Amino acid sequence: MENISKNKKALLFGTAVCTAACIFTAPVSALASPEFARSAEEWARLRDNKLEWDEIDGLVNEYNSVVINNNIDLQDNAGKDAEEIRNDLLDAAADMDDMASEADSEDGGSMTAATYRMQAEQLRQSADSNVSDVEVLSLQYKAVEASVADSVRNYFISYHTAIVQKEYDSKQAEIARLAYDTAVNQFNVGMATELDVLSAKEAMQSAEATLISDDSDIASAKRNMMVLCGWKYESDPEIGEMPEFDIEASDDMNVDEDIEKALENNYNYRADQRKLDNAPSVTIREQYEETVKNDREQIAADIKSKAASVRLAKSTYDQALANLDNQKRDLESKRLQASLGTISQKEFSNAELTVSSLENDLKLKEYALFSALTAYNSAVSGTASTGAAA
Repeated sequence: MENISKNKKALLFGTAVCTAACIFTAPVSALASPEFARSAEEWARLRDNKLEWDEIDGLVNEYNSVVINNNIDLQDNAGKDAEEIRNDLLDAAADMDDMASEADSEDGGSMTAATYRMQAEQLRQSADSNVSDVEVLSLQYKAVEASVADSVRNYFISYHTAIVQKEYDSKQAEIARLAYDTAVNQFNVGMATELDVLSAKEAMQSAEATLISDDSDIASAKRNMMVLCGWKYESDPEIGEMPEFDIEASDDMNVDEDIEKALENNYNYRADQRKLDNAPSVTIREQYEETVKNDREQIAADIKSKAASVRLAKSTYDQALANLDNQKRDLESKRLQASLGTISQKEFSNAELTVSSLENDLKLKEYALFSALTAYNSAVSGTASTGAAA
């Protein structure tokens, strides 16, 4: 950043406070945190070639390029209040005016000059209405970091879900192959039609094609995690196991209390409150009073919506558990029938596959419940939607 003038730095800062996720072009070759910021054990875990659930926040903070650049930008602009930023924007507008004058003096520079003047006017308008300061920027950047970490967590869950989904689909493919073999055998003895065989074959091929899609989902989730956590594209880190969690945790939700916690913690809501404090005119103050009011309503609605998703996921999990229990009882009955010779070994094997398939289905429902709870807890911790960027 040494080659960027003071006024151009101000322009970059002014843009950053408007977008909340400004990415500077300067290369980042060092960690955002000094070595003493974490223990040797913490650094060792973050620097190994394994991505684990409880490391996600640390990995994003230390290695995500957007987060690192945002933190550097925050340090560069430490202490700036709203008035200083207004002045920076006006200085940047003056620079644009100078550049427009220079462009006017050059042949064919009229269009370039017009562009500079338009940008200068936009900067002056931004200065007149500016409500941002370094505290607003800090809250916005924290919101960005939390959002990135949430994305990694979602990919982590998606990765493990795709693995279980492939196990489930593999068993479905095996069931489809058994059905196809049965259809062929029945056709050979006149007990099935060519259409029956063709339908069974198409079902088998579709099930096998699904496995290819599952492999793509696994690879995509892993690649996205790697990029967001700072690994190079060609790297191949180990992905840790899914964390243990309390399946009955949904019973402990207190939505009314959690809405209040979400309001206290929400980054965008707090940023908008700060903008309200910084409002330079009655008109802008009234605008942000309405924004803050809307934030409160949107956060409450988001918490309620995510709570409903948790309850639905828990209900779906309970139903899957009941289905599995029923099939296990049926399997024991078929085990006895197979021992007595009243059903074929193939029928018994099919029943075993069904139970195994339902076990995978239950695991998928468990991961879906965990995902819903994770989203709910994140919203309470500060990321509930306000309906618009701060």
